[in-house]
Amino acid sequence: MINSRALSGQANSWLTKQEASLKALGSKPVKLKLKVMQEILDWCVNLDLVAESSLHKPEFILTGQLLNLIATTQRQLDQASFRVDLTNKTRLEQASLSNQEQKRKGHSPRHNRFLMRLAQPITSELNFSAQFIDVRLEQLDLNQFTHLLVVENLDCFYELEKFAITETPEQLVVYRGDKTSSQGSKELRKAWLAANKPACYFGDFDPAGVRIALAGKTYQSMLLPKLGVLQENATAAMLPNEQLKFLPNLAKQTDLTKEFQNYCQTLQGLKALRQQAMQGMALVEVNI
Repeated sequence: MINSRALSGQANSWLTKQEASLKALGSKPVKLKLKVMQEILDWCVNLDLVAESSLHKPEFILTGQLLNLIATTQRQLDQASFRVDLTNKTRLEQASLSNQEQKRKGHSPRHNRFLMRLAQPITSELNFSAQFIDVRLEQLDLNQFTHLLVVENLDCFYELEKFAITETPEQLVVYRGDKTSSQGSKELRKAWLAANKPACYFGDFDPAGVRIALAGKTYQSMLLPKLGVLQENATAAMLPNEQLKFLPNLAKQTDLTKEFQNYCQTLQGLKALRQQAMQGMALVEVNI
């Protein structure tokens, strides 16, 4: 059998969707103007699974027999089969199924992983202390923690000792994550919310930071300086112009506590306070 470029993930997904209807109907006509159908037929013609003349007709009769042939050929070529569900497969597990890498399918390497900060550093076998752990959600018993603190900025997370925060073993402190590493933290927050335990957000006091703290009703409080101190230190320079678009929606929030509304008046006055600037200030949990 000649070698052939593997079908795309989109083509495999489309074939998977067709299988259910073909089991009931036996066959179905498909318009060749569909780009995904053109890709599949090109692949089939290259491997002599269908006649080349099939490419020159307005529609093609797709059959269960052809799907069986496609699946068999994919296995023979060590390509990803459209019949194998990769949704819950890791990259390593995918490699054991075929030689085809499909990064957009299955679990990413950081699936359910997040960065956790220990209350006290531990000494490693290499004779240095470690305080940060890349941990998988399934490894962690959430019952051993009573509070969750999610830290927005990575620099503040790494140097949390510079802030007026008392770290205890009962408090789970994690980094919120960035574009490539936020998925695990998101899954943690879902599990924490289901456990009905308090969660606090510690980040920039600006429209974007408050928007994050309010999203999904995950957090009950936000860690901030006392109101008077925040008002004295907040500046217009710390409120990015691109975040002004969030202010109208914030003003419409009607279910905020009176205390948090007082804090938000500072933002409506076009002043904000970055998390990094909160070093050394007394911090309190402000109920949202």
